[in-house]
Amino acid sequence: MATKIDFSGLSDVIPLAVQDMGELVKSNALEYGDLNNMVSIISDVSVAKKIGFLGALTALGKTSATTGCTYNTINGSISTTEKSWDPTSYDTKMVLCENDIEGTIAELSVKKGVDRMDLTGTAYMDLFEEALDIAIGKMMWRIIWMSDTDAANVSDSPAGYITDGVDLDYVNMIDGLFKRAYTIIAATPAQRVTIAANSEATYALQDSALTPVLALTYAKNIYYNAPLSMRTKMVRDGFTAYCTQSFFDKLTQNFQSFELETMRTDLENGLFSIKINGIPFVPVPEWDEMIETYEDNGVSHRNPHRVLCYAKSNALVGVPSTSTWGTWKSIFSEETDSVYIKIRDMIDALFLHDDLVMVAI
Repeated sequence: MATKIDFSGLSDVIPLAVQDMGELVKSNALEYGDLNNMVSIISDVSVAKKIGFLGALTALGKTSATTGCTYNTINGSISTTEKSWDPTSYDTKMVLCENDIEGTIAELSVKKGVDRMDLTGTAYMDLFEEALDIAIGKMMWRIIWMSDTDAANVSDSPAGYITDGVDLDYVNMIDGLFKRAYTIIAATPAQRVTIAANSEATYALQDSALTPVLALTYAKNIYYNAPLSMRTKMVRDGFTAYCTQSFFDKLTQNFQSFELETMRTDLENGLFSIKINGIPFVPVPEWDEMIETYEDNGVSHRNPHRVLCYAKSNALVGVPSTSTWGTWKSIFSEETDSVYIKIRDMIDALFLHDDLVMVAI
């Protein structure tokens, strides 16, 4: 079955029916923002490529001997560690055929004569390609944030947390940044602020249990509970506390409108951020939508209230080339009279320094 714009949702009663694709109005869907505002895209990444880290020199300066001109000789050393990139391939192929749009308003946009089957360069194809670019953007958000190589559906055995009905191949490509964050706090609990409301048994209780006062307490503890080595860098190195819209809404209820005006910074997407202890808290409604879509067990969501605090330079997305990342290719085949759209690339995501991430979840 070919890919197409399904016009079956439109009336065919003339003259009331939509008769021009230019009359179609986009649905009121959430527009996903620019990932480049939250992560750093790194090119030339390949399987098993290493990232090396240079540690600190061991302690110096022992008490001098009371007599003589001797020195304390030490065997000083500087440790090294490394991380490995492990990018995974993803791909999609779609086939568009002119026969699938015959009898619809799209037929008015097709070419004439021998070129009729070639949909490239038509108004129909323009509309489809616009939707394609939006879908690729959402795909990148899903892969980078929600992927988990151990993903399983709620009803699987053993049970997982991925919404039943979701094809696991959409979410098991890599260990995304949320999976990385869970791994960090499992190894180092001091980097976690626990949001108790996430453990409630229903959607309603998860919402009501997070009070504005608690949200403010958690926001402050992102800074005050951070290990000292991290806290000294949070403001200096430009950390940002990205949070679900659900958390941000409760947080801002602590402040009167005149207070918010002095605290807020307007963002390009029509939202705004506020600063707590010098750290901007930025709402990410895309997270809320993805959690509701992919992490729903039927009665509650998996940790609907989340905050990740880090510097953008610490959240890396690795791809073979930034020039081809997020792109697609379309080809019209004279042999099959169809348009083929292909997507193929590799991707991985990680935090460069695990010890420079604070997680409220």
